[in-house]
Amino acid sequence: MSASVTSTTVPGSAGTSQCTEASAKGLFGLAGIAAASLGPITERFEDAYRALYSRVPLGVPIEALNFRVVVSGPLPDISVSGAKPAPASTTVTAPVPKATRKAYFTEVGGYVDTPVYDRYTLTPGAAFVGPAIIEERESTTVAGPGARVRVDGRLTLILEPGEAA
Repeated sequence: MSASVTSTTVPGSAGTSQCTEASAKGLFGLAGIAAASLGPITERFEDAYRALYSRVPLGVPIEALNFRVVVSGPLPDISVSGAKPAPASTTVTAPVPKATRKAYFTEVGGYVDTPVYDRYTLTPGAAFVGPAIIEERESTTVAGPGARVRVDGRLTLILEPGEAA
C-alpha cells in the first residue's frame, strides 16, 4: 500500500500545504506531519511522536486520523460594501405592492391582508409601514404590523419595530 501527494502550482497562488495527523493505534496523542508518501509519513510520525513523548511505542501500528490539503490562491478583487450609494438627487417613488395575501400575525391575533413587495423594485429612500412581505430569490422578509421599513442608499432593508395597529 502506498500514499502520495502531487504538488500543483496554481498561477498567482499564495501557497499550498499538506498535513497528516496520526496516532499510535490505541494510544493518545497526535503529531502533525507533512504528507509525502507512506514511508516518509511513518518516519515523520515517529520523529514527531518521539519529540512529544521521548519515545516511540514498539510494535504498535500507526493509525492515520486525518489527511488534509490546504490550497490558497490569490485574493480576489471583490467589494462587500454593497451597492454604491444613490446620488442625493434621486427621486424617491412610493413602492407598489405586487400582490396582497393574508398572513397571520400573533400581535393582532389573526390574519391580516398583507402587501407583498418585490425586493428588486425597492429603490433607495423607499419607506412604508408594515405589515409587509418583501420577497426576493434568496429570502423573504416579513415586517410585522406597525414596523417601519426603509431602504437605505446601499439598498439595505432597515426594519424598526413599531406599535401594532
